[in-house]
Amino acid sequence: MRDELGRPVLDAQKVALVFTMVEHDMGETEAVAEHLGDGRYAVQGGFMPMAGTWTVQASVRRAGRDDARAPLSLGARQLYQLAPGLYRGGVAFLP
Repeated sequence: MRDELGRPVLDAQKVALVFTMVEHDMGETEAVAEHLGDGRYAVQGGFMPMAGTWTVQASVRRAGRDDARAPLSLGARQLYQLAPGLYRGGVAFLP
């Protein structure tokens, strides 16, 4: 993950992905990412347990700043097809 100047984000207090299924009211699931170093964060788990369209919102908290959020909507199958390097064996990698 990089800031507005293209530098790796090293000081995030919290990086999370919030998963919501569009077709069914299953509530929200939050996955807090682990900092791997050099601005890389990862989550591991089965956060999209069924096929369908999911809204995934990335949320980043940094001291002295408003939380930054970015939404993404796609199907669970599409995630692997579009970005197999980002989703391997139940792990989503955030560059």
